Amino acid sequence: MFGGQTSQLVGAINVDIIATEGVQAETKALPFANESVDEIVASGPQAGFLSEAARVLKVGGRLYINFSKGNAFGKLPDVQILKQLELAIIQLSGPLEAQFLNCRFRRTSPRPDGTVDIPISSIRTTILEKI
Repeated sequence: MFGGQTSQLVGAINVDIIATEGVQAETKALPFANESVDEIVASGPQAGFLSEAARVLKVGGRLYINFSKGNAFGKLPDVQILKQLELAIIQLSGPLEAQFLNCRFRRTSPRPDGTVDIPISSIRTTILEKI
């Protein structure tokens, strides 16, 4: 999710409002059945996607949230809300997971090409699991 136009992850289905490959969709209304997805990777997510991610994740499925200080993800909801969503914290703001080290993280900028790379060293990963 939030992969931009195409996914950087082999075998992943890209989901983004600007997707040219994968699924063009709002993350607040994912076009997937309940408990049908094994893994979700959200890079630079905006707030408000957790309930949909929880809905489509299978029990035991994991949600990897990659973010930097500068993105709008912010803090997780309190433990009570996570419990209602049936999500457990596995890792909170840990180092970037090895499987994402080859990804390129960008943000929009006023530069002519519209993006600027975010240093990989500033990316953190939070991992949630559907219980």
